[in-house]
Amino acid sequence: MSLTFTVILAAVSLLAAGVCGWLGARPAKPLSPPRLAPWRLLMLVCFAVGVPAQAAPAASGTRTASLSKPQAVGGSAVGWTASGGSPIVVANGET
Repeated sequence: MSLTFTVILAAVSLLAAGVCGWLGARPAKPLSPPRLAPWRLLMLVCFAVGVPAQAAPAASGTRTASLSKPQAVGGSAVGWTASGGSPIVVANGET
């Protein structure tokens, strides 16, 4: 999709979601005929269309994180202090 189409789709669908939300929030009128349009459902559908249209597409050169085994971290905890009752970090068997 082009950027222009994406912006127009997002604006129109979010505007429609606002109008449907406003129509669905009106108080009930017991003496008038029932409202047959499911305004809250229409609001959710319009919102579901409009929000993903605003999401930026992923770049082709990006990498995702894999669920591999965590690697051990070397180093020392010298200089680290605990404040506010947080635990002290101990690395490589230091005490």
